[in-house]
Amino acid sequence: MRSSAPPLSIVIAVTRPRALEACLRGLEEQRGEGAFEVIAVGDVEDVSFNPARYLLALIPCGQLHANVRRNIGLARSRGALVAFLDDDTIPDPHWVETAVTLDPEGAIILTGPERPVATGEKAQLIYAVSRSRLGAGTKAHINLRREPVGWYQVPFCNCVLPRRVIELAGPPAEDIPWDMDDFEFCLRAREVADFANEPRLSLRHDRYPDSVSDYLRYRFRLRRRTGEKLISHPWLYGRILPVLAVAAFPWAAFLLTVLLSGQALFFWSFMATVYSVGLLGHIPAAFGHGGWKTILPYLGIMAAHHVVTFSGVCLGTLTGLHRHGLSGVVELLHQFGTAGRVTLGGGALAALALLLGAFGLGHWELGPLSDSLAKLVLHDVSAAGLLGLGVVLTLFSESLSKLWQGHEDLFVATLVMPLLGISLLFVLTHHPGDHAIFAHTFSWGDLLRHSNVVLELAALAGTLSLFLLLLRRRAQDFALRMIGVNTNVVGLFSLLSAHG
Repeated sequence: MRSSAPPLSIVIAVTRPRALEACLRGLEEQRGEGAFEVIAVGDVEDVSFNPARYLLALIPCGQLHANVRRNIGLARSRGALVAFLDDDTIPDPHWVETAVTLDPEGAIILTGPERPVATGEKAQLIYAVSRSRLGAGTKAHINLRREPVGWYQVPFCNCVLPRRVIELAGPPAEDIPWDMDDFEFCLRAREVADFANEPRLSLRHDRYPDSVSDYLRYRFRLRRRTGEKLISHPWLYGRILPVLAVAAFPWAAFLLTVLLSGQALFFWSFMATVYSVGLLGHIPAAFGHGGWKTILPYLGIMAAHHVVTFSGVCLGTLTGLHRHGLSGVVELLHQFGTAGRVTLGGGALAALALLLGAFGLGHWELGPLSDSLAKLVLHDVSAAGLLGLGVVLTLFSESLSKLWQGHEDLFVATLVMPLLGISLLFVLTHHPGDHAIFAHTFSWGDLLRHSNVVLELAALAGTLSLFLLLLRRRAQDFALRMIGVNTNVVGLFSLLSAHG
């Protein structure tokens, strides 16, 4: 072995020593001439493996936190490139020669796709379902394309980065729960680095058991924990749009079921139709995996996957509220000061207005508001609020982007609540006397025959599109100004709808 520092240091936090030996054998079988070292830290007392391909350091550590063990390995490592692997991963033979192509002076963090370790028929079918974007929700672990990815799509189980990025962003945190280690680090690292997926940085990972019941139990535990962390650490998980969508959907669906009253059947029929179309759209992928016999098992596993995902996140959210209350939100508001409190307060008021308005639609005689007062609150005042919001975004975009620098995703998520909530009210309450939105005779044709509503829906869609663009590219002055202009358009069309 060379006495000088190798270009690549691989750090492994070990809790499964028996699985580690398969990982070490996979590293022994690497192709190419690139030199590297492996530092395994943790439960390694019973590991006996003598590689000829690389230098191996086994460091016992009694502390269980994975980042404590990783930081011990980092302190021992010497390479200008650092890689993190899980102890139950088995790198493909071209993994190291791909990793060492990363520029040690650059600012790119690489990840790659995984396949199951198990070779059974059920494990392969579970993996095929997990590879679907409808099943996975994100590109993490499954991406087979060479392309940039988001910060939350780079797991520590398969990650290569320059050491200088760790020096700039700081080492992995040891004062956070162990199962949010990669998210927390990558959130900090995004200020100094970009993230990319490299298909050749592939490996096998023991996350796909050869048992459907074992897999569903594993997914349920994983997603229940995700829901709990959304409550305990909203400053982190509140930035991940798929997590927010999964967490919000069950509660939104329940709320709409109550508010829609007689139209609840229509709502659920519509949702079931949309879901069925999406599910049936995977028949070609199911057939391609194993022919006709795999179609029903494939679709069944995907449907069960969605059930345990939504129920797990929902239960986890309740668990988080029981254990942590709203302490995470309070901490978040304290961190962001007046700006955060005002924005979240506006979102809460918009949500309350939406509830009151939805309760009154078509049932004004039962609602707490008279027709004239309802029209005043739901149209004129809210339209003025939209216009004011648009002016602020247009004229003070630079100040806003600086105020929320580093927290742009949260800024967008909180800003979208009042805007979309109030705008949706305008669409739903447009001339309720002309066509009762919640009457049994409701049809989309009735709604779309009103040209002002069509214009308003188009403006609202434009605003939402701009928000999604902003989520991808972070807060930029031009994007904020465009959102401000479009917000004014929504407010203007809302006034036209109320008084036209």
